[in-house]
Amino acid sequence: MSKNAELDALVTYGRYNEHARRCGIDMEDKHAIPVFQAVGRILAVDVIHPEYSTLAVEVGTRLTKRMCFDIQAAGCDYVIVEWNRHK
Repeated sequence: MSKNAELDALVTYGRYNEHARRCGIDMEDKHAIPVFQAVGRILAVDVIHPEYSTLAVEVGTRLTKRMCFDIQAAGCDYVIVEWNRHK
């Protein structure tokens, strides 16, 4: 990964984490990451469908490729996962 790509990734992650904090989410031991990078990760916060305000994926769920595709298709840019629990 180039230096510019690394910097872009850090800025993006920082924006996601800051947005989650502004929404009132306690981010201790949690990390906001792009949906497409969340395969195999465990959700630390429920995913709520942005259009219908219904539960899309429950906290504690290990995300599959299909789930990530569906979450992204629903309009979510990021998910909040447990800091160090994955695959």
